[in-house]
Amino acid sequence: MGFLIVSFAGLLVLAVVILVVVFVGAEYLARKKPRRSAPSYQGCYTHGEIDWKKVAKKRKREQTSRRLDQQESRIKDREKYQLLVSRLRGDRDTALRLVKSAKINNPGRDETWYWEKVLRDLDRDRR
Repeated sequence: MGFLIVSFAGLLVLAVVILVVVFVGAEYLARKKPRRSAPSYQGCYTHGEIDWKKVAKKRKREQTSRRLDQQESRIKDREKYQLLVSRLRGDRDTALRLVKSAKINNPGRDETWYWEKVLRDLDRDRR
């Protein structure tokens, strides 16, 4: 009978220790700062190897997208910009390039005028 009391007390202590370890570990994981995500090489594998050309293409696409997002944030006339991009079938880079070209060829005009000019030129060229 004395042996059963000692083993029951030992099991109780062991259960308390396990619970403490689990709760401390959960608290640690909850407070841990998330690590910066590693670059994704999804779709860049060929037979178990990383295809570095695909990785470079993917990085360039991401950089271009970030650059376009920065340029788009400075656009004042969003409605005309969205109309132009839709007429160019989503080609944001071409839309910005056309407006930049119009600014170079016709300096000193209002920002809205350049967007309207590019839209008029596109309409004229499609006839």
